[in-house]
Amino acid sequence: MLRLNAWISERAALSIALAVVLVALSQRVSGWAFGTTAGLLLASLGGLALARQLPWSVPRRTAVTGITVGLLLSTVFLTMYIVHAQQEKARQERAEQIAREELMARAMPRTPQALVRSFLGNVADLDVHRVCVWRLSDTARQQFTEAWRADDCPAAVRAMHAEIRDIRTYVSDMWPPADIFIPRTAGQRVHADACQLEWSNILTGSPLTPPGPQLGKLMIERQHRYGYQVVSYHPC
Repeated sequence: MLRLNAWISERAALSIALAVVLVALSQRVSGWAFGTTAGLLLASLGGLALARQLPWSVPRRTAVTGITVGLLLSTVFLTMYIVHAQQEKARQERAEQIAREELMARAMPRTPQALVRSFLGNVADLDVHRVCVWRLSDTARQQFTEAWRADDCPAAVRAMHAEIRDIRTYVSDMWPPADIFIPRTAGQRVHADACQLEWSNILTGSPLTPPGPQLGKLMIERQHRYGYQVVSYHPC
């Protein structure tokens, strides 16, 4: 009799412990994880009942039903938990990507005119990272590379740089005229015909022979309400 009471007390203590674990889990994990755990517990209790390992009598049909329902619940909730986790991971990755893009956009030129000057200056300085990552979008980068018949964007920058005859004049004595931009006022998207750039002496205003290549025909777009980037590129 004492042995039976000890057995009953042990099983009852186990059931109470499992119930406490479930309550704790419900406070710390998502509903999907809690449902999965609850389903597994139900199936486990059904298995114990079927093996007559519980301190109370459970009909065989009820035990089998507990196992079936428990396994079904745990499978459904586990599937939903995995789907939810993947969606949450994708949401976090997208949020991080947007944060990175906004950080880059804040450092981009604030006007289309400034973007054209920065682009030429980066080419003159042979700053391939600035040109290929900051000035050009993925699509424009590929178009720029193809236009210069290069293997990649850095090679295209080097090819353009090689055609500059006077680096100082190329950068310092040019300011993009307003009439190459459509619309002239800086909007969300601006077309720029940077095949008509003109260089002039900064002191006298007299025109100069172009000291290097024209830039190209550009589609410029504001990024995240901040700076501008070339999103489409076509050669002159």
